[in-house]
Formats: sequence, structure tokens, C-alpha cells
Amino acid sequence: MFSRHRAAFARHWRETATSSLKLGTTAYGGPVVIGLRQAEFQEKRQWVPKERFLGGLSLVHMRPGATPMQLGLSLWHAHGRYHATQ
Repeated sequence: MFSRHRAAFARHWRETATSSLKLGTTAYGGPVVIGLRQAEFQEKRQWVPKERFLGGLSLVHMRPGATPMQLGLSLWHAHGRYHATQ
């Protein structure tokens, strides 16, 4: 059972890392990255529902720091919580 959870974690981590690296190397600029993250992670991969994405976007606008990075962290966190419950 432990090896099954370990394999699922590795697959989840690999998916998260590769998709984020792909987006990070091909995207340009701050506001553009937000739209690309929505298209890739919310619409295509359906990591989070649209309401959750927009709620996360609203929250990261209030926090200090780079908005695209904060949004990425909130998406990765939501994606990880979804896989942890399955």
C-alpha cells in the first residue's frame, strides 16, 4: 500500500513539475502567464474548478510578491490537495 501511494505521489509531482516547467519556459511576462495558467491548468487539465481559480486569483492579488508565482503556488497546492484525497 505504501508503494502505491509513493508511485501516485511521484506521478503527481512529475506531472506538476513538467507542466510548470513547460509553461515557465514558453511564457513571457506577468499578466500573460496568468491567462496561460488558466488555459493550461484550469481549462485543459481541470486541476481546479473555475470558481476556485478565480477565488485564488483574487487572493493572490492581495498578497505581496509576484502574482503569477503566487497563483502557481495556489494552483499546485489545490492540485496536491485534490490528489491527496483520492
